[in-house]
Amino acid sequence: ILPKDVIEDASPSALRLISLSPNAPIEVRLAAGELARVLGVIGSKRLGEIYNVIDSDSTLITNPIQYLSENWGPKGRAFLAQIVEKQEDTVERAKIINEALKLAQKKGKWKITALAMVPYVETIEPSADLAWFSGTAARIFIATGNYKSARNWLESSKDQEMKLSNRMDLYPLLTLITKSDVTRVQVVELRDWWKTQNVLGDGGLAKARTFFSLLNSMGVAIPSDLWAEVLDDGQPMQKIGPKATIRNALSQVAEDGSRGATVAMTLIALGERGILDQNLFAAEMSIKALRRIGLKQEARAIALETAIGAGL
Repeated sequence: ILPKDVIEDASPSALRLISLSPNAPIEVRLAAGELARVLGVIGSKRLGEIYNVIDSDSTLITNPIQYLSENWGPKGRAFLAQIVEKQEDTVERAKIINEALKLAQKKGKWKITALAMVPYVETIEPSADLAWFSGTAARIFIATGNYKSARNWLESSKDQEMKLSNRMDLYPLLTLITKSDVTRVQVVELRDWWKTQNVLGDGGLAKARTFFSLLNSMGVAIPSDLWAEVLDDGQPMQKIGPKATIRNALSQVAEDGSRGATVAMTLIALGERGILDQNLFAAEMSIKALRRIGLKQEARAIALETAIGAGL
């Protein structure tokens, strides 16, 4: 019998094997399956199959979000997946997914929750009745790298009647995922978006800093007065990032035009922290370096993942 801590130092291939092993304890399989999905060695459908190994009637749970909140972890997410899978009403399915992702944003493990919901979101088509779900669906698809489906949801929302706050909520993603040149963004639009964030306190301020930083790294000139408003709150900005030697090396190989070396140094710069809001400095450097050598799509991918990780 495998010990519960077997997955702590397991390689991606080992995690895959453990998650698929019928002899492993179910708690170990669930935890290994989630890690394997985040690392990309199994797909979302396979994760759903692992979730379904739990043999119990999840339909007896009358309030799935409350249950998930009280049982936050792989087992709780397994029950969530079972409930969503059995939900035949499209709108109700979308509501449960939407609330689950909100909960994940508060409790952590947003990405694995999003990845677990992919097969069920794929069964939902954009519609006027689901305009409110556009942002959640788009973020889930961005987490998988499926930008076409994310764009479809975001574009569909443009034609629907939505509250100003909801439209502004989608603005950063619409701007970053556009097929056209992101540097063509209109300053008046940035100002309008910032007005909706400025009233939200520290949460809005943090989102604005991240959004403007990502745009700046993609070549957009942010007006100095906007920078002043998002930076001048009396609190010093923490910049956790790579060491000076790594920063200099990344800058140099990008300047030399070496694609292989730049990609390699980008991975080193991002390090174990990867694409997280707390690693924004490394993400900015990586985006600039990749754009400099012509890898604009790869740079955009980093910007989008950083954005959804920051709650944009």
